[in-house]
Amino acid sequence: MSRSLSTESYFSVSPSERSEQLRNVSMYLRSVVLYNPKDQSKGKPPKFRGSDAMEVLITSGLVDSEFDAGEILEELEKDGLVIPSKGTLKSPKKVEERKFRFSEEVVKREAGIIEGLNAVDVTGSPAKGSIASYNSPTKAGRPEKRVEWGEDVGAEEALSGKMLKFSVFVIAVGALLFPQELAGACGGALEVEGIKLLGAFVLGISVWSVIGKEGGNGGGGGGGKSRASEPSTMRASIDDGSELQTRIRSMSTPEDPKIPVLDIKDVPKMIEKITNVLIPEYTWIEAGRSIIACDNAMKKAGSGHKIVEKCKPLMETEAIHDARKRYPKCLKALGLLDLNDGWKFYKDENNTKVYSKYDEKGNFWIKVDGIFYGNPTTCASIWKEGDLFKEWFPFVSHSEFFYKESDAEIVFRYGGTNPLGKSESILHGWGCSHMHDPSDGCFLILGGSVKEWRGKPFPKPGFMVTRNWVNDLSILVEPLGLNSEGEEEVRNVLISSLKLPKLPTWFMEWVLGKVFINLVAAMSSCGKKCDAEGSVTPHALRTRSDKFYSDFLDVNFDEFKEKRGLKGKKRGGGQTIETNGHV
Repeated sequence: MSRSLSTESYFSVSPSERSEQLRNVSMYLRSVVLYNPKDQSKGKPPKFRGSDAMEVLITSGLVDSEFDAGEILEELEKDGLVIPSKGTLKSPKKVEERKFRFSEEVVKREAGIIEGLNAVDVTGSPAKGSIASYNSPTKAGRPEKRVEWGEDVGAEEALSGKMLKFSVFVIAVGALLFPQELAGACGGALEVEGIKLLGAFVLGISVWSVIGKEGGNGGGGGGGKSRASEPSTMRASIDDGSELQTRIRSMSTPEDPKIPVLDIKDVPKMIEKITNVLIPEYTWIEAGRSIIACDNAMKKAGSGHKIVEKCKPLMETEAIHDARKRYPKCLKALGLLDLNDGWKFYKDENNTKVYSKYDEKGNFWIKVDGIFYGNPTTCASIWKEGDLFKEWFPFVSHSEFFYKESDAEIVFRYGGTNPLGKSESILHGWGCSHMHDPSDGCFLILGGSVKEWRGKPFPKPGFMVTRNWVNDLSILVEPLGLNSEGEEEVRNVLISSLKLPKLPTWFMEWVLGKVFINLVAAMSSCGKKCDAEGSVTPHALRTRSDKFYSDFLDVNFDEFKEKRGLKGKKRGGGQTIETNGHV
């Protein structure tokens, strides 16, 4: 199934609605693109790069991936809302590499809608073709600062590239001369001296300068030519608020054969189930399938049907919109976590396989597929309790919660010292319970880095601390039952996409392998301590006191084991649980 807006999708809309979506997107992009004075004097529409437009769509929250952003940009071109710049017509390139201009329709519409605002930089010195910050009224009438993208950073990138090559050489030599010091820094400060200190310093500076252009670091930023040097507040500045965001559906969902077929008379009861059961229990996949079933039944019945008119408002709630967004993400992750196609095998150690790859965007991907020895609830809790990463995660020395939205949604920070220097990440993570289906049941944890949360910026990283950007994070927790030795096994898969400076593949794999090859083993060790009788570890105390684990995850995992005919052990007690669910 195509992932384009112009084709049928799970959240299908009429052609007229689709065209309106695209017009709204084009107007939003137009509102943040500056005129080049020469173009303006000649009456030409403003020109922009495809990569900048894609970054705006992602940063604003309108889409969730570069793929979706590229698809929308191509749809804008097909609808004639943007046109290729003259210089790119003869040599077609990838959409992110091309330059575009807005069509006359967009310019005319702008003149009627945004009277008096022609996006000329108020400072009088606009960067050619750049996307820059300006003050625009929000829904509440308050001005908000837009994110600034610079035009040309070639000299800075060239300098950073030279520093990176030199620093990689220095660190590589340091690794050969001092392997124990580099490999042994797990959970504590990495002691470097002499050539290691020089390498760490040079690498830190170069990484700092490169990632600074991606909005990942603090310490002063990169001046006026930095990319996304401030947290984005674009979402709050969209003229029609979150409505535009929720109308743009994810286009990365494979065809789902498990969507039920409903009669129109069953729709009200299904909406009640979605709202009161499926969403509160974080069953986003089942909720999404049920929502689509309701959509299909209502579409078939027609807009004049009494039940359709009654149910329309119920299908437009914030909770339903949230489920619509999360369903395709969960379904996509479920597929990716089970596939090994396109991955380069790296290492197999302690029943843990590590794979890696670079995508066409240059993002580094890593996949860890291993066996966790312990209770599945304990396994999920070790991932969920982000503020306790410092207790077990290799090279992590500090971690803390920023926000807890619900029992299954958090925002947290973790970091430490590793062979590349000091670094940290801020992640938004949320859970999906998918244990009602014994054929592919599991508990999923999904997420990625965020620059701000609900309009509130995060603290800047400390001096010489690199804030890493995690494009995507997907984790699978699947009970396997008891092995021949009486140990409970859990399949634990992690996929992570990282936005990193350009470093040699072998070096990145060496560094990441030191962390990820031991990841599941470190989790199993933490889990055994947590599940021991009378344990007082931070995880044990947390999971015993939090009813989310005892009243929700334990119950769901036990029911799942029963459906599959698996034996397990009671968490914290060690007793075997038979397939009938009785201890």
